[in-house]
Amino acid sequence: MDWTDFQNGACLGGRGTDNGTVLLDKVHPLGGRVTLEEGGGHPWAVTCGVSGAVFVHSMWAQSLDEAESMAASVMEDIGDFLERMESDEVSQSEAIRFAGVWMESFVGKYDGTPEWQKKPPLRTLFPEFFGAG
Repeated sequence: MDWTDFQNGACLGGRGTDNGTVLLDKVHPLGGRVTLEEGGGHPWAVTCGVSGAVFVHSMWAQSLDEAESMAASVMEDIGDFLERMESDEVSQSEAIRFAGVWMESFVGKYDGTPEWQKKPPLRTLFPEFFGAG
């Protein structure tokens, strides 16, 4: 599923949660959101969340290229997670058990160091949940 502009781009150019200028604000139809800001408390900030899971995480970058790459990677990981959680093949109890493991892995991947760039998409770490494909 595609990410689209949150509220048709109404927040672009405004002030974000990290007190910077919002340059990207995307929402996933299954309940994810990713925002990229310039300035504020950090040169670049990427904030993301998953509604229903009460999960919000912020990361910082030193350049626009790094921030854009991070935002794209975050959207891939969150999109994969949301789409799998909504799959008819996943029971509610299985989804609840996996959500905590996934969130911990997500925070571990996007831990504030540049090492996140060397880490694979999270779906590859959990073939038993996401399937081999």
